[in-house]
Amino acid sequence: FLLLADLVLDPGAVHVNLWTFEQNGFYYNVPFSNYLGWIFSGLIFSVLCAIFLNEVNFNYKKITFTYEATVWYWTIACLSAGLVIPVIVGLSLLIYLEFSRNSNLYVKF
Repeated sequence: FLLLADLVLDPGAVHVNLWTFEQNGFYYNVPFSNYLGWIFSGLIFSVLCAIFLNEVNFNYKKITFTYEATVWYWTIACLSAGLVIPVIVGLSLLIYLEFSRNSNLYVKF
């Protein structure tokens, strides 16, 4: 889910000049190495949480709300910029999250 959000967030942020990359990438000028970094850092963080925070009770609804709000914001930003693929990714992700919430398959990430 981290990578999917980044597929929406980074193109929008690059478009509005919030950040730039030294190398232009294949996906809306975001380099592949950025996505590899998110995959590895997300994997490491997930493993560490599974090991050390196994007994901690998270409020998944609050975490998911924050995640959804971020994806909504950047999906709308990408829509206003005409960035089609990030909009499709963002809307697909939001629809999935809504479906999973309403079908008692609430996503715990």
